[in-house]
Amino acid sequence: MKYTLTNKDILQLALLIPVSKFNEYVGDYCPSRTTIYRTFESIGETPTKWRRNYKKTIIQACPNEDNYEIRLNKWENIRTKHLEELVTNIQAKAERHGEIYS
Repeated sequence: MKYTLTNKDILQLALLIPVSKFNEYVGDYCPSRTTIYRTFESIGETPTKWRRNYKKTIIQACPNEDNYEIRLNKWENIRTKHLEELVTNIQAKAERHGEIYS
């Protein structure tokens, strides 16, 4: 039985990357696009709006003395770090899943 992304995984990934890039990062575990969009439909959001609101929240949380370019740089650093951790976590869950169901 092959591991597939959970709704939580999908929502967390969509905060950081577009749905079109899911295969690039977690292709082996990625459900169909229909499943991904149904996940968003169930919470009344679109992936783009979801990611945009998250980015906006992170940028607004930066100190006011930082200019917009510095805030964007901080956002990119946070996004990259969080994405690496998330992909590593998903791969670990997939390995555990494989050990249990193999």
